[in-house]
Amino acid sequence: METEAASPAAEGATMPRSARREILDRLVREGRLDPTEAESISRAPGLSFSMSELVGYLGGVIVVVGLIRLLAAAEASPSAIAIMLVVTGVASSLSTRRIASESLARQRLAEVVEVASVAQFAFAAGILLDQHVLSSTELSVALVATVSLAWGLGRLSTQIAGWLVTSSAALVATTAWVAMVDLSESATPPIFLLVASLLVGLAAVRRDEPGAVVARIAAAGTVAIVSMIWFGTHDGVLAALPLVLIGVGVFTLGASQQWLEIVIAGAVMVLIGLIGWVLDSGLGDVMQGVVIVLIGALSLAAVVWVTRSSPFADQR
Repeated sequence: METEAASPAAEGATMPRSARREILDRLVREGRLDPTEAESISRAPGLSFSMSELVGYLGGVIVVVGLIRLLAAAEASPSAIAIMLVVTGVASSLSTRRIASESLARQRLAEVVEVASVAQFAFAAGILLDQHVLSSTELSVALVATVSLAWGLGRLSTQIAGWLVTSSAALVATTAWVAMVDLSESATPPIFLLVASLLVGLAAVRRDEPGAVVARIAAAGTVAIVSMIWFGTHDGVLAALPLVLIGVGVFTLGASQQWLEIVIAGAVMVLIGLIGWVLDSGLGDVMQGVVIVLIGALSLAAVVWVTRSSPFADQR
């Protein structure tokens, strides 16, 4: 009886994703692309920034730092600072309309200014709420960050603006709401891990958006930080085992999707769990080193075995 050929979907789920260089080489062999064009595409960066654009960003950061220093030196009242932020926020918002969006560089610049204006409005609203409406700073921050999160989610179609605001506002809002509830430090890592998972899920659903990488980077950084918090607030197997199991899952997800930042986050989780457990195990220094080396060797052996046993290991 003839065996049925594997479906394209099944093969796609098993075979590794081709790198850009491999795809270009295949197109050249098939005569669908000129070698010179393929070389140009291969060398082209994912994002291109001009020197003037980068200097403009740096100048903007310096201006913001200077304004903060001036306000601090003048000992202005919080309300005066809030009013000034509203004025500068309006000016920033209006200036985005004057930036022509014919090129990607100008569009990015307009979006960076847009993010700056949102940040100014958010800080101003937080200050005014805290000074004149609410008695809780945490609640003021939580409400403003939540509104900013809603704005960011509505602007995900942008290159980076919506993604920057969404990622930062989600983490700030979570921090503020957790502070409001007054959870213990040991109980916060699962909450932030959930937020990181939602950011990764959002990036996966909208993977074609240029700014999706911002959400993945924010999630990866969050995972690394909460891993250290978890290990610092738990002991023994309870500290190590969840980090290793979740880290392996995160690493696998990142590897399957070719998301380097998620791969690194998973590796960090596994390293914190395993090496932290070994260092806290009470073994001697030499034995700790031996155990760590064995863990690394076993990991390498497992990778080699899986690679060689895969039926698609030699296919591209």
